[in-house]
Amino acid sequence: MSRGLDVLQMKEEDVLKFLAAETHLGGTNLDFQMEQYIYKRKSDGIYIINLKRIWEKLLLAVHAIVAIENPADVSVIFSRNTGQHAVLKFAAATGATPIAGRFTPGTFTNQIQAAFHEPCLLVVIDLRADHQPLTEPSYVNIPTIALCNTDCPLCYVDNLFESADPDVKTQSFAEMTCHITHYNIFYNIKTGRSTLDFLRPPLQTGLMLIGCC
Repeated sequence: MSRGLDVLQMKEEDVLKFLAAETHLGGTNLDFQMEQYIYKRKSDGIYIINLKRIWEKLLLAVHAIVAIENPADVSVIFSRNTGQHAVLKFAAATGATPIAGRFTPGTFTNQIQAAFHEPCLLVVIDLRADHQPLTEPSYVNIPTIALCNTDCPLCYVDNLFESADPDVKTQSFAEMTCHITHYNIFYNIKTGRSTLDFLRPPLQTGLMLIGCC
């Protein structure tokens, strides 16, 4: 999907960052919907995620975020301590709305509560820890982007890009994974927004199909 834009092609330094963070290493279990993203399985049972598919899905996620007129209408959520700092830095750099820490039920559906927020797009970092904020947007047609490990169910996920699950790593590697993943998104968002004049029209047309603002 990045054909024609050299700046969006995956480069060696991007591959090295993914490998350093072990983003390509999944778990020992595999959900049938994730089979298409698997390169092969190691002798110890760990699935290896195809880096090319990671990059394609990463760019699709970036294009969806870039297409939102107001950056604050993009919400990014992570309740675990390992990635909250990365989420806050990502939000500060891109203008997105962070939800770091415990999620208040009804944030996306209950209009009478003080924390009510209705984003145009939601980015979920941990599908298992944040299952409540993943379910709520489906009630109000908010499209969702999620980081998925090999064993993650893809119900309510509109777009995904594959990444190792934080709870299968040490805290340092989990935080490193989150930082590098967010760095890649931020870099490509900046690139996309700098060329927004010719990127926006086709992106908006495609995103209308998934109910984006």
